[in-house]
Amino acid sequence: MSLQASCLLALADALTSSTTDVDTFAAATSSLPVHLRHGLWCFLKVKDTCSRAVLTAVLSDEFEDVHVTGYKGDLAAFVDAWRDTNVGCSVATLTLSSLPWTAADLFVILDALPQLRLLDAAYVNALHDEHVRSVVASAPMLCELRLSWCSLVTDAAIRHIVAHVSETLQVLFIPGSAVTTHGVLQLAACKQLRQLNLQACDRVDGLPLGLDHLTHIDVRGLSCVPNDTLMAVLEPVWPQLCHVSLGESSLSGSAWVQLVATTHTRHDHLTHLDLSWCFQLEAKALARSLPAFSRLQVLKLRCLDLNDDVLFVMATTCPDLRKLNLARCRYVTDDGLCHIAKHCTRLEVVDLSWSIASDRTVRTLLSHAISLQRLSLQGCKALHGAFLDAMRIDKIATRLTHLDLSWVDGVATETVQALVAQLPTLEVLGYYGERILH
Repeated sequence: MSLQASCLLALADALTSSTTDVDTFAAATSSLPVHLRHGLWCFLKVKDTCSRAVLTAVLSDEFEDVHVTGYKGDLAAFVDAWRDTNVGCSVATLTLSSLPWTAADLFVILDALPQLRLLDAAYVNALHDEHVRSVVASAPMLCELRLSWCSLVTDAAIRHIVAHVSETLQVLFIPGSAVTTHGVLQLAACKQLRQLNLQACDRVDGLPLGLDHLTHIDVRGLSCVPNDTLMAVLEPVWPQLCHVSLGESSLSGSAWVQLVATTHTRHDHLTHLDLSWCFQLEAKALARSLPAFSRLQVLKLRCLDLNDDVLFVMATTCPDLRKLNLARCRYVTDDGLCHIAKHCTRLEVVDLSWSIASDRTVRTLLSHAISLQRLSLQGCKALHGAFLDAMRIDKIATRLTHLDLSWVDGVATETVQALVAQLPTLEVLGYYGERILH
């Protein structure tokens, strides 16, 4: 920690101490340069005893980035301080996610944000259409709006978005919202959209056309959207897409082959691909397509009828994989899984749940993927725990922080406890999903 950061941390401790003359400290704090007050705010927001007076002294109407996510203090005090200092007038980036705001709180925070370019209010249960209207009506430069899992957001919010920021909006995340097909189709007016996330919007059976700048699309769970509609959206922009999440969609095997053919020999941009639960995809077609995606870093193929041929191709053509999900792929064997383990050595997150992965496979993976951080082996009935002994004795997989052994019958709790005693930073989930302690 730098000297400046150490000093700011000490000041944050003083401002939240019951033995400090807070008024004196707060008065002095208000005269600090803006960049120091912003740094101080970053330390104060994780304190649970920060008063309105302190927040008013620290917050500034010159702040451009305000990340409230992770705030542990009294939200009412924060809202009052926000109003007192008129923070919103200069804010360009604002994150409010995962906090228990009230509707009234949000009207205060989201009122008059003329410089706002990015708002993240994911998992804010009280946020509704009128809050969206308040934001977009006062933020003519808004280009990124993340409202993930805000269940009160409806088609009315989309009408406000289209009316006020259709020419500037580039990123829109509204998964889990209450929008319908009628509202989503209006997004065709947002011609600058580059990223669109509609995951789990289960009232949607159509998609906007003509979004020629898309690089990121997430339609997971939209099984009512016809295959032809999917193709009408995907095919024109397929060569430029970087992130494609089609899990539980109606994508057909022939449509997949057609999409891959549009890029001829390879796809230079795609780094994230999710085809989980796309039951119409055949292993043979998938194996033939993988050489086109040599830059993939995230690949999710959960619950597909894959075979080892797919894994052999994947291992040799997708060396940059960081995250891989092969959960419930029941036809792959140890041979294919070991081939992946030996060749995809940059893996950081792997899910092999409910597969026939054996101790040999897991040990090979742990030995070769030296950056592996998270491994899910839920329901792997062929495991007996020998790989845990290898972790303890041979000290492999030293970066592993999470290991899920839920519903694994053959691994003894005592074996896990011996490992956890040696690796205290490793979180291991036992048979019923409970954390195992040494």
